[in-house]
Amino acid sequence: MIVILHGWSDSSASFRAVAQFLAGASPINGPVLPLWLGDYISMDDDITFDDLADAMTSAWSARGLPLTPRSVDLVVHSTGALVARHWMTRAFTPTTNPIRRLVMLAPANFGSHLAHKGHSFVGRVWKGYRSKRLFHTGKRILHGLEMASQFIRDLSDRDLFAKDRWYGSDRVLVTTIIGSSGY
Repeated sequence: MIVILHGWSDSSASFRAVAQFLAGASPINGPVLPLWLGDYISMDDDITFDDLADAMTSAWSARGLPLTPRSVDLVVHSTGALVARHWMTRAFTPTTNPIRRLVMLAPANFGSHLAHKGHSFVGRVWKGYRSKRLFHTGKRILHGLEMASQFIRDLSDRDLFAKDRWYGSDRVLVTTIIGSSGY
């Protein structure tokens, strides 16, 4: 089974083509499911990464996804990587985690140099005008997305630098895919 999780200010609809492609690929065993998580909340200024992790738990449960260790492959984009890592380290241990493979597409693992633009007046107008809550851009999420933010340092201490390994051939197997040019 493959689950797809999008990033900040995005929606699961942007992954329909990827989900269809993966569903049609011959080596895939089981369904490909997008998780509707930030479709409605990641742009709210009051939402935190804890709220997104809680929403991921709820969405996981609502979809009836398995919780057995190493039973699900997860594809994430951008901020979705931070949400997934935060969710894993809050809800599981390295040996009880349901994620088998984690494919990160342009993850914001160390922050994003674009996060501060969402805080700006122009960012609040440009992105916030289309938000469900007028001129909201996900202020608390963007704060956590700042380069080397306290949230990112704490998250890295919990998984990347933890005494008990989260990643490896017998744990979560990670593949990171990034581009070679900027926006």
